[in-house]
Amino acid sequence: MTPTPSIGLGRCLAASLLASAADCDVHDVWAWNFDVEFASLLVACSASSVILAFDVEFPGFIRQEPRTGPRAVRYQVLRENVDTLRPIQLGVAIANLDGKPLGVWSFNLHFDECVDLHSAKSIAFLRQAGVDFPRHKAEGIEASVLGERLAASDLVGWHARAPWWVTFAGFYDFGYLLRMLTREKLPQNSGGFDNSLAHFCPRRYELR
Repeated sequence: MTPTPSIGLGRCLAASLLASAADCDVHDVWAWNFDVEFASLLVACSASSVILAFDVEFPGFIRQEPRTGPRAVRYQVLRENVDTLRPIQLGVAIANLDGKPLGVWSFNLHFDECVDLHSAKSIAFLRQAGVDFPRHKAEGIEASVLGERLAASDLVGWHARAPWWVTFAGFYDFGYLLRMLTREKLPQNSGGFDNSLAHFCPRRYELR
């Protein structure tokens, strides 16, 4: 069973997100500085147990998820979307368990809007928010490379200092994360998905 943090820790997680964004410079990570920046991320996470709040930007949906209905049905829609679309960016904010920010990293992934499937509305929204799609095409990190590096690190798996992976309403965030970690299509059903997540992220928490 996945350990669940207290309400107090949940509030700490929310506070750490805000503090990290406000107080830390963002490490902008591309293919050419990936090795150096991933190493700096590991150093930030090495001192003690940490909270790792993350968010994945992705290019919309090829199939809309129903707003209501059984989780198993919603998972099948998620699986179709995640298995078909490429993630665009993985943002990570690190804080210690007291909420002190330790750094923010933005891993910019390879994405070619001329080739990769996407929703035009989502691409327009991300472009307006500052996503540089020509740069993602030219300098982006392959998602499989980031996933392989994460899977080989102490950021995943069960051990004494396993971090808390935290999202806000993160069903799709965890879906894209798992796809990157395994470099395979998502499990056939929601039970397999939950088991795989428990293996890689035994400590995880959704703020909503």
